[in-house]
Amino acid sequence: MYTQVYFHPVRRIYDRHLKDFLHQWTDGAGLPTDTERHLKLTDHETYAAILEAADDPKKAGHEPARRITERDHFKEVYRRTRSDVEKDPEAAELIGGALEREFGPESIRCDHYRGRGGAPDFPVLMPDGQIVSSIDQSDVLKTVPPVAVDFVFCAPEKRTRVSRWLKKHRERIVSRVEREEGPSS
Repeated sequence: MYTQVYFHPVRRIYDRHLKDFLHQWTDGAGLPTDTERHLKLTDHETYAAILEAADDPKKAGHEPARRITERDHFKEVYRRTRSDVEKDPEAAELIGGALEREFGPESIRCDHYRGRGGAPDFPVLMPDGQIVSSIDQSDVLKTVPPVAVDFVFCAPEKRTRVSRWLKKHRERIVSRVEREEGPSS
């Protein structure tokens, strides 16, 4: 359930649009790191800035703000598959890079996440009052694999073209042929 909620592709792309907005809104400086200024910046100010930027094409962060407010988010065109990873562990990076070269970096967003691995270890109170490790108590927790998520998204207005191009070139991109012979259109 954790991965279905926190790693859902729509949630991930909205996070990316928000990051893009914050980067542009702060001129690449990022959010304030000193405690006093950081605590003064609330969700209210940030969302007000998103609304303002979405309405004014001249404002920094207009495009990601518009995508957030109009729910015009980038669409998923690729997600990690076991067969692609078996061919090349960096399959998603290769696909994202090829799509950026073909359609422009402004039209493509990549999202990669690798969990630290290992099961969460927390205390469990047993019926007899004893406190034991969750890992020692659960066979399931011992076998939880680390989360690995890869998505590639594209601007919705280019989705058909990107999907068609990717269908034609995906196997070549993920295979060693792409690196040995170079990309082909």
